[in-house]
Amino acid sequence: MLKKATIKKTAITKTILAFAIGSVLSAQALASAPLSDSYFRSPSLQQNQLLFTSEGNIWQADLEQLRGQRLTTHPTEEIQARLSPDGEWLAFVASYEQTPELYVKPASGGVAKRVTFENSRVRLQGWTQDGKLLYATDHVAGPANFWLLKTVDPLNLTTSTLPVADAIEGTLDSRGEWLYFVQHGLQATGDNARTYRGGALGELWRYQVGSEKEAELLSAEHQGSIRHPMYWQGRVYFVSDDSGNPNIWSMQSDGSDVQQHTAHQDWQVRQAYLNQGRIVYQLGADIHLLDLSSGEDRLLEISLQSDRPHQRERWLDQPLNYLNSAHYAGFGDQVVLTARGQVAIASKSPARLVEVATPAHSRVREAILSHDGKWVYAISDQSGELEIWRYAADGRDEARQLTKDGSDFRWQLAGS
Repeated sequence: MLKKATIKKTAITKTILAFAIGSVLSAQALASAPLSDSYFRSPSLQQNQLLFTSEGNIWQADLEQLRGQRLTTHPTEEIQARLSPDGEWLAFVASYEQTPELYVKPASGGVAKRVTFENSRVRLQGWTQDGKLLYATDHVAGPANFWLLKTVDPLNLTTSTLPVADAIEGTLDSRGEWLYFVQHGLQATGDNARTYRGGALGELWRYQVGSEKEAELLSAEHQGSIRHPMYWQGRVYFVSDDSGNPNIWSMQSDGSDVQQHTAHQDWQVRQAYLNQGRIVYQLGADIHLLDLSSGEDRLLEISLQSDRPHQRERWLDQPLNYLNSAHYAGFGDQVVLTARGQVAIASKSPARLVEVATPAHSRVREAILSHDGKWVYAISDQSGELEIWRYAADGRDEARQLTKDGSDFRWQLAGS
């Protein structure tokens, strides 16, 4: 009898949690951005053709008009799109068969062809001058996160491994004689720590392809963590956080004459790609274009002709998958839920679900309820750092920041 009662109580609790989380997510969807806003990621450029990912698919836009045309429609996300130098082929990364692999398809349309079989993570770097694809993978080579650079011929699927270790990103010079690559870096783990200066710092190296010489470290005097190396006219461009925030930098191909080219402080520069003296990169939800000859940096005002399928209201089959934390309160008849940065308090019937008023454009986590039930305490990024905040437990718009020393990372709260 006790076992049946426990199972029944657990089932009821899950049902209440699922309903509460669904309510929180529904309210969050209704307060979403206007339909005119879009989120652009993973840009690349070939001549005047801009490629990027939005709504999980690959889009193409002419730089003169900036009206996006959808190139793929599969439900699986497609990223890291690269047009071949002749503009005939489109290469990209997708998980059509459960794991991310490289695919190519005619740029004019057609069925995608799988060209790698690593069965692990892959990162497409770009096309080589002889029509091959340069990519990085951590497929079965040494300890965890041991990355290699490889090439694959998309016609006959022949692969070749470049003899450099722990290389997660790379680019070849215009003649294919020198490989400039990044060892380590937080991009290997996806960690978002800022100004990291530990042993996994991203370093820039160069290697003379086909030689037996050791690779040369180019960034020995550079303090930032490096990612996204790009070569153009004797200089290597890259993204570095040497100034405190990731921006675009460059150095001569021998490591000298280091220069900073952008000075963004609000958002981090991500997913930079260079073509014919121009760099496109992701900044927040937008794409910027940097002209290296003039130094002009401009926001690309891209428009999409889309029915916004991801913004349509829909029911969640597994709402508990979106639960970040749940903490019981009171006499066990209440639970404080945190889901996707929003907070709600669920109670036994007939009490209503209370959605806690948190400041707009902020995310909170690990919310708990005070012993008297009047306040909710949580960790919030509202100020730009992870600080402890207090919110009214009855849903009133009354928030107060309690700490101002967020230099240390806060994990969890516990009431005393």
